[in-house]
Amino acid sequence: ISPPITSIRNSRIIEDQRPKMFIVGQKDGVVPPVDLQRILDDARHPVRFREINGANHNFLGQAEEVAEQVICFLLKTLES
Repeated sequence: ISPPITSIRNSRIIEDQRPKMFIVGQKDGVVPPVDLQRILDDARHPVRFREINGANHNFLGQAEEVAEQVICFLLKTLES
């Protein structure tokens, strides 16, 4: 959830073939969604990218939506 761009660039997660999900706020000033998406374009799939509308880096007021996205991802991943 809103991982620093440098932590993704310097990580093996890009090459990892396990399912991954990244969530970022639309108005995140720390982790710009476009920058994160650009890095994830090169990631090994499966990758899910979710941008939460109107959210900033702290997801104030949107924790429930983030939780729902995570739960949905986990349920789908565990079913596979």
